[in-house]
Amino acid sequence: MLRDQVFSHPGSLIAGCAIWVPIGLWVLGLLQWAIQGDIDIISAIAGILIGIGLGFTALLSHEPYMAPLILTAVVITMLAFPVVRNSLNKRALDQLDSEAIERAYEMLNAKPGNAPAKFKLAKTIYSKGLPAHAVAIAEDAITQMPEAIFPEEHRILKSWRHYRLSSDQAKPLNCLECGHPNHPGGTHCSRCGSWFLLHHAQGAWVGKSLAKKFVAAWACLMLALVGIPLAAGSLPPGAAIPVILGLMAFAIAILIVTFRGSATKSA
Repeated sequence: MLRDQVFSHPGSLIAGCAIWVPIGLWVLGLLQWAIQGDIDIISAIAGILIGIGLGFTALLSHEPYMAPLILTAVVITMLAFPVVRNSLNKRALDQLDSEAIERAYEMLNAKPGNAPAKFKLAKTIYSKGLPAHAVAIAEDAITQMPEAIFPEEHRILKSWRHYRLSSDQAKPLNCLECGHPNHPGGTHCSRCGSWFLLHHAQGAWVGKSLAKKFVAAWACLMLALVGIPLAAGSLPPGAAIPVILGLMAFAIAILIVTFRGSATKSA
């Protein structure tokens, strides 16, 4: 088989070997996402197994067109990878600021009306490029903070009021977990209750829910571009039809489970 592939379809063999480079990068990327908590372990493992399966399918397929087809599909995926990677790398918030925001949120969870915790949250997100949300939260908190006891906080807010907000800074922030737009003034997502300001201050690109949707959509795309053509070309018609229908049903099931699960959590 290898000898026939080398002499009869050398391009297919080259594509089958070359595909392991982008697949290796994809696997490393998924591992890093899982370690950083940007994606859940099950989705990461599923993505890794699909990538490895694509590599072996391209290398061992009898059909000469399959390896270039799979390589093209993987390369398209990898073209999107730098964009995702660069977005995730925008996490400019250092560990101290991240911990400060988390502590403020924990204090607010324990006592929602905790004005000092709100102002502490406002100060941190202001320095991270979210002035409109910071000012709105601080304005709400300062009403419960007498100037005689909190002179520094009043001075800070007065200086913020002189800052002219741009139209982009005053826009609502979409929650990275459920996608709901949140107007300035709220500390938690008004739909799902997540710590949406923490995610934006960290420079995150997607939350765990959206990352799971991304992997599910990618898996279904690979099934459509690779699995169905492979079944149609390598199986007899009597066997190809049920396999193709099964692949389509499996892809639909993945989408239903992923997106319905996210909708249930949001509700």
